[in-house]
Amino acid sequence: MNSIHFKLTDGQHISDLNLQITPDSYVTHLCADTGMGKSTWVIDNLFQQGNTLFVVPQLAQIKQLEHKYSERKDMEFIYGGNTELSDYPANIVCTFDQLRAIQSKIHCHHYTLVVDEVHKLYQAASYRTEAVSQIVDAIMEERFNNVLTMSATFTPELVPYRIDSWIEVSRTQTVARQIRLELYPDLYSMEEEVISQIDSSEHGPIVVRINSKKDIIAYQKVLEKRGLNCLAVNRDLQATEAVSAMLKTESLEGYDVILTTSLLDEAINIQDEIINELIVFNNQIHPEELRQFVGRFRNCNPKVRLCLPKYLLTGKAKDLNQVMKSNASVVNAAEQLAEVILMECDALQTVRKANETLKALFSFEPLRLKYGKVAANDAGVMAKLYQADINHCYHSLTTLEKAIKRTFRNISWEMEEVDCGGDGKDAAAFDAAYEAIADDWFGALNNCKSAVSQEIAKQKKGQSAMNTSEALATCSKRFSPESLELGILQNWWQLHTEVMPDLWEAFDAIEQDRAVKIWQFHNSARSNLYIEPLLLQLKQVPIGKAMTLDEARECILNALRQVSKQYPNFKDLVASSSLSGVTVKRNNHFDVTDRYVRFIFREYTATRPVRSNNKDRIVFNGIGPYGYRYRIVESGVDTKKNKKPVKRLRRIKPAA
Repeated sequence: MNSIHFKLTDGQHISDLNLQITPDSYVTHLCADTGMGKSTWVIDNLFQQGNTLFVVPQLAQIKQLEHKYSERKDMEFIYGGNTELSDYPANIVCTFDQLRAIQSKIHCHHYTLVVDEVHKLYQAASYRTEAVSQIVDAIMEERFNNVLTMSATFTPELVPYRIDSWIEVSRTQTVARQIRLELYPDLYSMEEEVISQIDSSEHGPIVVRINSKKDIIAYQKVLEKRGLNCLAVNRDLQATEAVSAMLKTESLEGYDVILTTSLLDEAINIQDEIINELIVFNNQIHPEELRQFVGRFRNCNPKVRLCLPKYLLTGKAKDLNQVMKSNASVVNAAEQLAEVILMECDALQTVRKANETLKALFSFEPLRLKYGKVAANDAGVMAKLYQADINHCYHSLTTLEKAIKRTFRNISWEMEEVDCGGDGKDAAAFDAAYEAIADDWFGALNNCKSAVSQEIAKQKKGQSAMNTSEALATCSKRFSPESLELGILQNWWQLHTEVMPDLWEAFDAIEQDRAVKIWQFHNSARSNLYIEPLLLQLKQVPIGKAMTLDEARECILNALRQVSKQYPNFKDLVASSSLSGVTVKRNNHFDVTDRYVRFIFREYTATRPVRSNNKDRIVFNGIGPYGYRYRIVESGVDTKKNKKPVKRLRRIKPAA
């Protein structure tokens, strides 16, 4: 990899340099700190050199750029709700998720692809899989004339493609950041000590980064009740008038407190000269993300507090190289398993079955469907690596301090264990805030229930055939996009249409906050290779039958043996996995613990919790949690099998 390093003096920006993208290098990475003018250089300089497709991660960022460059005629902005592209676009700015559609409308080899905030490829891979995969595919398949990636913080080992040239830009003098780590006994005492102490200040607003929308709503209620002017910022709110105004003005003026998710981490400029404090609250923020967050504030250097409960500084940490080797082995094993599954399923079902099974074994989905064929899931691998890196950072105080000092080159670091028992005087305020959120939720539930009941009554009165799914869809049109009711109705419709035949059982599942577990059951029952045969066996067991723990264990072992016979490499996968409670003994036989037996019956049947005085007996009360009816049970689990065992294709290398 070619490497070149530039130094900026005070007042200089990247546009002051004579930067050139080397034609011989397909992928060039520009590493420069926040505020050095990477995006400005691309738009003011690179756009003049040839056709450019500039992709950015956030809608908020593209809105800010669209406002700033509204007079430019050589730029087109493409994002959700604004997808019209001219016949011959010179330069395009788009969000990550629009890349796929744009590629079908242009001659990619005439364009330079610029990926801003490229570290988001691995940071967002777990929840923006499709968008990330499209960018990685475009780079690895060399669809464009060349590629420029940009970031202030980037770990090249976490991406699957090769970087040909590396351009480093730094300043002769770097800003000294002030970061203080505060460890608290638990979340509740931390709430009292940190959130309750926030107040209005002449030294500017306080910005609190909290990666929980529900907590943001609760804390906003608590702080506004004390007379503070708060702004909540998250992906759902970025189109609101208040957040849009903040992004356009690039200022937090007029607010005492800003409560934000990670939305403010990426390529958004805040130009205020006075910010009182930045607080990262109850979050294992990666040091790279922390540096991005701090860098949003262009004209000031606020002090930073990391506020964590002690339990977040713990856990097992693995070396990143070890995780890379393990992931490569899992992907290799998954591809071999898929070869066997393909003999009885189409490619889509194959990916679904392999991923659902291996996710239970290795905690990530190693495969994806690409051009109708089974392929490695690069986004899943990146997400797994990134989480492993976070775990390593937060393994201990020592590892966290080293990681932060390695990321911030000039830092004043302090650490304190805050011993606050908490007198509970503010607990009532937090309880009231969460109760108000719950009241809003149950009020929305009642509105949905009433609307659907009325729609069904209307259908009956009209003597038309009752269609409950259609009733849910019709009611969804009555509520605004930002309403709680619309989200509830959409979840209700999907749960009822795909999983639960009874309309009101599906409603009860949402009301009782059981939907997540039910979806997990449904996906496993439909696709997990060792859960499917287990459920087939249990369908033959009479309802109410009392089983000993050994009888229940034998059901599970029989399912594992059946899968191992049908898919010869399955036993090797289980042996190398981190699945707790299932092992392959030295005699090559499966074994499962008592705890795992109870876990399986708790998650996949209506078995009641085992009491301590009856721990060696399980009463079977039907397939599926909570005693609801399920479409997959009533229609029958897929029983298709190979006519004969498939011979071993090749022995896999066990995952490290």
